[in-house]
Amino acid sequence: MSLKSKFSNIKHSIKYKSFQPYKFFILKKRFKKNREITLSMLEGDLSVIRIEKDLLEKKFVKEYSEFKKINDRVIEKFKKVSNHKKFSLHGIKYPFLLYIIIKIINPSKVLETGVWLGLSTNSILSSGVKNCKNFSLDSIDLPRADIKDSESYIGFLIDKKLKKYWKLYIGKDRAIAKMLIKKNKYNLYHFDSDKSLNGKLFLLKKVLKNSKDYFIIFDDLEDNLFWYRNELRLLNKTALKYGEKYVGLIYSDQYISKIKKIYE
Repeated sequence: MSLKSKFSNIKHSIKYKSFQPYKFFILKKRFKKNREITLSMLEGDLSVIRIEKDLLEKKFVKEYSEFKKINDRVIEKFKKVSNHKKFSLHGIKYPFLLYIIIKIINPSKVLETGVWLGLSTNSILSSGVKNCKNFSLDSIDLPRADIKDSESYIGFLIDKKLKKYWKLYIGKDRAIAKMLIKKNKYNLYHFDSDKSLNGKLFLLKKVLKNSKDYFIIFDDLEDNLFWYRNELRLLNKTALKYGEKYVGLIYSDQYISKIKKIYE
């Protein structure tokens, strides 16, 4: 990393009071070991449901046709900006799965952490607005330190027609999420930002404390042992493997039958 990049990262961390990248760098050996252990456990876990992308597309033919048109527009928009910006299409590896989950659960109000260019955000909005006239999405994100003026590109891929249903909060997950979860009645949560064990546990506890109606999606289960913590033992939960990604679903009783529509 160049001296300029180091200075930019330090400035960014001070501005947003976020030192997670440094923690990861210092403890990267421990994180790597925990990830290897967790992957081994998930791969041998018979309760994990494997979902093949091709089978999902065949099961939800109409929905996939809708999604493909939406996704094609996103890719075309990304190509235009990537021609003059050194961007890579970071984001979830399961946008269609997310689109289907939103359709099945049919939430009216969603909270999301992690946006960047808005791949997941656009999927949530596209599916949510189609199903619910009063749909709204609140998103939390931190600008990237490694890209100049990155704040202006947060949510860049979101369809302009959908932005009126969307509100973006800039800052740390935990501080803003704590306030929003206490203030609002969300039906669905998509947590894809703070991947640390403590970060996931913090968000889970805040949801459980403030809501009896919840459907939570946790990305990157393979990063740590969160999925096997005692705090989750008595909760309704389903782990999905989609491609090489592990996605965790935690939900209240009213969603038990609904979630089975994805894989049965």
